[in-house]
Amino acid sequence: MRPHRRWLALAVPAALAALVMGCAPAASTTPAVTASHVSGVVHIVHRGLVKDCEYITNALASENSDETVAISGNGVNQQVSLKTTGNCFNLYNKFTDKINGVTYTGYEYQNGDGHCLWDNGRTVEVGGACVAGQKDEQFFGAHLTPGFGWLVSDAAEGLSYVLNAPDCAFGGLVTMTQVSVADCSIWNFPQA
Repeated sequence: MRPHRRWLALAVPAALAALVMGCAPAASTTPAVTASHVSGVVHIVHRGLVKDCEYITNALASENSDETVAISGNGVNQQVSLKTTGNCFNLYNKFTDKINGVTYTGYEYQNGDGHCLWDNGRTVEVGGACVAGQKDEQFFGAHLTPGFGWLVSDAAEGLSYVLNAPDCAFGGLVTMTQVSVADCSIWNFPQA
């Protein structure tokens, strides 16, 4: 018979390893955690996550600059703007929407702080956590000219209004507007 102390010394590290490897009970609603033994990186996987860490860059503003210009949050419930150090968004809760006979696929975009990009009455902000099926959080892209970039709208607006940065100004606030020639409404839009 083995001494109890030796048995505990083997059982406790094994139990901790099982927890780190994401061996939680099936009924758990907490995010699963997986580990990579090679790199030592722990990656958290959330329900509804389709793809992580993507930037929503403005094609025209980036074309006119030596740097990439991307959407950046300015705090909870504050309007987003274009900056060279934009936010990385996770693609959540994939959806499809049929508009004028065309099916569009889109996502909800959640920043690293767990807040979702949303259309607050045509003012684009980073608000609360993503809620599946919330039309003001469901963004999709439509090709204006294939290979040139995307017009981006949300399920609440259809294609009547699109994501826009007036005058392509750095630090310019991002809104939902009707398309105009002078606007920066063409995006390199992340898709899974």
